[in-house]
Amino acid sequence: MSEEIALYTPEEAGKLLKMATQTLAKWRMTGEGPKFLKFGNRIRYSGKDLLSFINDNTKKHTGQ
Repeated sequence: MSEEIALYTPEEAGKLLKMATQTLAKWRMTGEGPKFLKFGNRIRYSGKDLLSFINDNTKKHTGQ
């Protein structure tokens, strides 16, 4: 695989999104947050999925 995949821990993803890790944990349980990967008991977020989550939640006005 020649392309490097950026993976973030929940702590790193929380810092990137300016969100508490507890919020990310709650979102994982409810399906509200960004997509995530699970390797055994380890949670990771791909940079691509975090960017998608940001783009999907970008609004132009408060009525959206």
